[in-house]
Amino acid sequence: MKPSPTSQVRGALYLLALLLTPSGPALAQAVLFDVHNQHPLVQLHAPPAPGERAPVAPGQWRWDLGLRLNNNSIQDGDAEAERIVLDGETYRSAFTVSRGLRPGLAVAATVPLVAHSSGFMDGFITDWHDLWGLSNERRNAFENNQLDFSYLQDGAAQVALRESARGLGDVRLDLDWHVRPAGQDQRSLVLRGGVKLPTGSSDRLLGSGGTDLSLQVLSSDHRSFAAWNVSLAWSLGALWLGESEVLDSMREDFVGIASAGLRWRMNPRFEAGMQVDLHTAVYDSELRALGAGGIQLTTGVGLRLRDSSLVELAMLQNLRTDTIPDFGLYLGWRSAP
Repeated sequence: MKPSPTSQVRGALYLLALLLTPSGPALAQAVLFDVHNQHPLVQLHAPPAPGERAPVAPGQWRWDLGLRLNNNSIQDGDAEAERIVLDGETYRSAFTVSRGLRPGLAVAATVPLVAHSSGFMDGFITDWHDLWGLSNERRNAFENNQLDFSYLQDGAAQVALRESARGLGDVRLDLDWHVRPAGQDQRSLVLRGGVKLPTGSSDRLLGSGGTDLSLQVLSSDHRSFAAWNVSLAWSLGALWLGESEVLDSMREDFVGIASAGLRWRMNPRFEAGMQVDLHTAVYDSELRALGAGGIQLTTGVGLRLRDSSLVELAMLQNLRTDTIPDFGLYLGWRSAP
């Protein structure tokens, strides 16, 4: 039976009302995407998540799954002094499980699977640049879909990965203390301490081969722009990098990290977000691609499913050339708060 015009109009109005219905910020929901710099020689230190996690009640469990694809096309320096080549793709799948220990206190473990390969995105990215009139000058220096992650110092190879590698990355353990929970009348305050363990192979650039420590202060604000259903968040922290099996003589002892962003909840199911993540230099090098800090812009959307879990899709863009992969995608799935 064909729907009557009246039924069609009623259905269209219902859909429009659903899309336009305001939804106050969900106080226990995350604001920032779980992303960080996937530069092949930075990601092996597995920095902590930039945003706070939703509080977990004592004895309860939560989980998050994040998939990241990054395409690199970077070369810098010369073989007589320093030269770095990063041509290939890195994939990172991270599963995080959290358990509440007591009110406001939770522990989290992040288990990553990391892979480096020649990839498949080079042709697409080149065509995308052509479509929008962007330069492919750097990319034209490389053949499509090849793998070469290498670093030369004084003519000697310090890093050389030219065959695909995959396996377990470095596992993270974090302890979150929700000093002040988020609310309509207050901004949240969370302290997070973490340790990264050397569980990944350093020879295949899956891990650093060392133990790193981290400390962060995180906050979210759901009240300042509640009338527009916009939430804000920021975090500030530091990494202490322990002895590494990858470029240890060049490793910085301390690395600063910071993130800030917003999340607009258009209705109970759809939301959009944007954030900037940055870090200071991880290595002491004259090369911009190795010795400079990174700045990354992430923009994306989220869809809340019927079980209140959240699926996210985001695109990553470097704001400081050569310090961040040329192209990145993030797909996340967070369990219901």
